[in-house]
Amino acid sequence: MIEVTEKNERPLVEVRHLKQYFNINVGWLRTKPLKAVDDVSFSIKRGDTLGMVGESGCGKTTVGRSLLHLYEPTGGEVEFDGKLIKTKSDIMELRKKANMVFQDPYSSLNPRWTSTSCTIPSRSGRTASRSCWASWA
Repeated sequence: MIEVTEKNERPLVEVRHLKQYFNINVGWLRTKPLKAVDDVSFSIKRGDTLGMVGESGCGKTTVGRSLLHLYEPTGGEVEFDGKLIKTKSDIMELRKKANMVFQDPYSSLNPRWTSTSCTIPSRSGRTASRSCWASWA
């Protein structure tokens, strides 16, 4: 039997109100903020995996890069293992333990599958895409 402790109850990763804006030129010496990511919040429990799915250009990669502080977030907070990520040493520790995995959609998704036929039950009882199933087996 696994003993439930405070460490097991809290999320491993918690992202609150993450914002990532980029300044784009709109004229001579004028810029305008492009809201690539605006007010994104989620948490990941220890042992879970988060998959981000969306259209090209919707901000999936920007969320990952902002979470890992490859881009300095415009706003919001990232917490890892109960510690707010603020300093260079916090960022380096996070980067040692977290990463982004990109998947080529042309090799992993069959365009004939519908969104419901692409999901199957995972070992945890949740649903997962067929492209992920091979790596779990």
